[in-house]
Amino acid sequence: MLEIVTHCYSAEPVPIYHLLLRLQLNSLFSCKSDWNSVKTEFRRPRVVVTICYAEEDWRTIPVIRAAGSLSSSWIEINPIPLPKEELFRRAIGRNKAALATEADAVWFTDCDHMMRVSTIQEILRLAKEISPADGPQMIHPQYVQINKKHSLGDKLIREDFSWGEMKIPTADFQTRRERKAIGGLQIVSGDWARKHGYLNGTDWVKPRPDAEHFLSCKGDVPYRREICGGSVAKDIPGIFRVRHSHAGRDQGTKDHGNG
Repeated sequence: MLEIVTHCYSAEPVPIYHLLLRLQLNSLFSCKSDWNSVKTEFRRPRVVVTICYAEEDWRTIPVIRAAGSLSSSWIEINPIPLPKEELFRRAIGRNKAALATEADAVWFTDCDHMMRVSTIQEILRLAKEISPADGPQMIHPQYVQINKKHSLGDKLIREDFSWGEMKIPTADFQTRRERKAIGGLQIVSGDWARKHGYLNGTDWVKPRPDAEHFLSCKGDVPYRREICGGSVAKDIPGIFRVRHSHAGRDQGTKDHGNG
């Protein structure tokens, strides 16, 4: 079992994040036709997608409901509503999900990442290599496909694919090497997540009542350091990152706080 933990808040002046979440979830539901070529022990994995969101986010809620209503024997949608003072400090939602997970591996990602069947299979295979018995370890994909231009990502966001029928326009992407586990590419064992959470007990999981948008996600750095000082790059295929022109945490003041 793999748990994918993602966050979404879509509101003015950048109301696009529900569209990114729709792309992310649709990339999973569109994998059905790929299973015929799967010949590994992870032919039918269980994938839980935990979505942290705000109850007043009227754009995101229909996306979550639509995904949750789809029939799938291997994908489960697990919504976690949070007050904005908790949602906007990303480590809080990640910590709640980590402590409660039942998965073999946990992938902390962002809603601008899409994936394929091969992605899920390889992460589950690698989960055996990041067991705490061998010392806590984080892994991340060595290479990710990213839009060649922001305009291509913006165009993709606006396309309205039918659920389960999305085709990723691979020609619009190029390969980028990832030298460290940035915030959307952090993968740990379920045992480690259950035992330690995500920066559990630190200032990074204290709510910020004054926050009106996502705070800068600098908690990624101490989390990497907490797990043996960093992460190990692995060949994990099929991960696509959608580039977009505007980021929600860039709105308003540039002083995003400490986490």
